[in-house]
Amino acid sequence: ARLALLGLEKPRLDALAADLPTPALAVETDVTDPAALVAAAAETRRRLGRPSVVVANAGVAHGGPFAGSDPAEWRRVVDVN
Repeated sequence: ARLALLGLEKPRLDALAADLPTPALAVETDVTDPAALVAAAAETRRRLGRPSVVVANAGVAHGGPFAGSDPAEWRRVVDVN
């Protein structure tokens, strides 16, 4: 198996890729940015070939009382999740 790990935290992705027992590609990308996802998919295909399985596992959370929360934070939660 060959894996592509996509996310915002490149150093963490690189560390995980290095620890895996199979070839892995770490790609820094923002899952809320359609153009970034297209570019990441193209890089993945170019470097690893056509994917046979895709697992979309992005997620963020924001805690605290809703009434006093920042609308931009909630927009990000909705966009990512």
